[in-house]
Amino acid sequence: MKKMMIIFFMCWGGSFLNGMESNNDVRINVKGTLIVLTNKDIYRLPQEATTVTVVGLNEQSMLQRPRPNVSTPAGVSDVFKLYQKKICVKNKGFEAVYVPGSLEKPGMFVKAGDQIFEIADAYKHVDRIQWNKTLVGVEEPKICLWADWDADPIEMVLYYHPKRRIGFQRFIDPEYWKKEASIEAHKDLRKCYENILGSVFQLFAGDQERTITSPLLGRLFGFSSEDAAEAMVTSIFSYINNNNSTYSKIVLAVNSQEDFESCTKVIDKLLK
Repeated sequence: MKKMMIIFFMCWGGSFLNGMESNNDVRINVKGTLIVLTNKDIYRLPQEATTVTVVGLNEQSMLQRPRPNVSTPAGVSDVFKLYQKKICVKNKGFEAVYVPGSLEKPGMFVKAGDQIFEIADAYKHVDRIQWNKTLVGVEEPKICLWADWDADPIEMVLYYHPKRRIGFQRFIDPEYWKKEASIEAHKDLRKCYENILGSVFQLFAGDQERTITSPLLGRLFGFSSEDAAEAMVTSIFSYINNNNSTYSKIVLAVNSQEDFESCTKVIDKLLK
């Protein structure tokens, strides 16, 4: 199949770890673990940080150079402690979204208002927030759009090409198209949360509170609000129900009212 990649991660409203404040947090207790769903701008509030805070490595890489320091090459869903104690957050005055280029000028660009910027210019509109507590990064899956030139008319199809770890320094890189791309990427997104919750315990010391904050992963990289919310909430509920969880609090930090409502619907469904 003859295809051309439009270097474009489908962006459905994700915005550089930049949330909108709300006092309407959802708080529920699941088997002794307090789950807090918030769209408060938590990544600008280091003074309110939980013991461990999660960031998406792919998103952070797009906002800063060089890439955050990690110990080994990353495969999809890999989790790492970060030694660089800063989080990059989109400047509030730069309400930009990613947009695709054209067939004549393929690529990914940033749009703010009526202006179109080269992707590198996005780095000029980022706040770097100093973080005093433990930071953990996770390698998010990325779904792309490809142009299928064999279709008439030309069709844009989903494409997923993950780098999956199968050993300490061993990886495989399968390719998936269309519906299979969505299914496989969703599996890897759920695995992100499973790996986070399963591996973070070793970072707690002594009598530290077992608390963790995670963003809604995948929103900047091709996942709809509904799919991203389903992966996050069901993965966390499954972990708590299937393990002797000693997390006292898990904070789910989302970026928009749409994402907040999507997560709320999944929570309501699971509690029925």
